[in-house]
Amino acid sequence: MHRSINILDTTAGTTTTEPVSIEGARVVSVWATATIATGNTGLIRVQTSADGSYWADYNKLIDNVTNTNSQQLTRISAISFAASSNGVKFASLSPEDTFRYLRITAGGNAHIIVYVEIEDEQHI
Repeated sequence: MHRSINILDTTAGTTTTEPVSIEGARVVSVWATATIATGNTGLIRVQTSADGSYWADYNKLIDNVTNTNSQQLTRISAISFAASSNGVKFASLSPEDTFRYLRITAGGNAHIIVYVEIEDEQHI
């Protein structure tokens, strides 16, 4: 079962989204489209929680970059957009990590979708 959640439509300044349940997820990916004004940069951070009250920055995002067979996956702490740029980027949470909730902190003008693949329908 797949679920796509439009978590943030646009923002000016820095915004933190409402929590999204990712309990039971096998795959969690964060897609971001951004339009960054001249002189600004865009930074999108993922935070996770076991209980929805206490949050920690997730610093193990898997970046969508090309690696050779001998390289490890590239880990990042945030999805970033350069000054005066537009584009689409995505990153995934490590499949071995499990959390109940996810939220996003975004700076810049961004549209963010969280894509979740659930192993079992009872959590939807």
